[in-house]
Amino acid sequence: KQFSNADRERFCEKVTKLLPPQPAQDYSSASHLDEIKRLIKKKDWDNAAEKAKNLLESDKGTLVEWQLILEKLGGEKEFSRLVELSKYLEANESRLTSWPPIFGDEYREDFECLFHNIGAILAEEGDPEYALHCFQVFLERMKMSAEDDEYIPLYLVMIQARLGNEEEAMKYWKIAQKGNIPEGLKKKAFEILERKR
Repeated sequence: KQFSNADRERFCEKVTKLLPPQPAQDYSSASHLDEIKRLIKKKDWDNAAEKAKNLLESDKGTLVEWQLILEKLGGEKEFSRLVELSKYLEANESRLTSWPPIFGDEYREDFECLFHNIGAILAEEGDPEYALHCFQVFLERMKMSAEDDEYIPLYLVMIQARLGNEEEAMKYWKIAQKGNIPEGLKKKAFEILERKR
């Protein structure tokens, strides 16, 4: 299925907003997810991550628990944990089960979209090299270029400026001007660009 840019933006928003559907029969128990949510609420990252890893290693892990943990870590600015767990998830992607899809019918599209969101979280703060990698994962698998997405060029401005690649940052700044980008995000990217020049 081909997605338009508008579809893609909605689909990425849904990754962060949608609650998982009721558990399917092949999923052992919703109690796993409830327990992870409880641990996240307590900011007990180590045990939440351990539980998600155990699920994955027993071939019962889904993207839902990882999405909850990773995006919450980003919100709490726990960037080193976020990168460490994202790398673990990426290395063990083949063990993910497809229930339940967060958006559409295929978990793979959700995987790409989760990495788009991690890249966006890390673009301004956190590890810029890994942020760049996350966007590369998204673009390669979606068979897109940065110019096909309205928001990615601005995130790449922030990332490249933070990496000291002024020429690359300016290239994406010019591309970003063509998009219909919220002023707040544009201002943030411009501030990072100016600070690093």
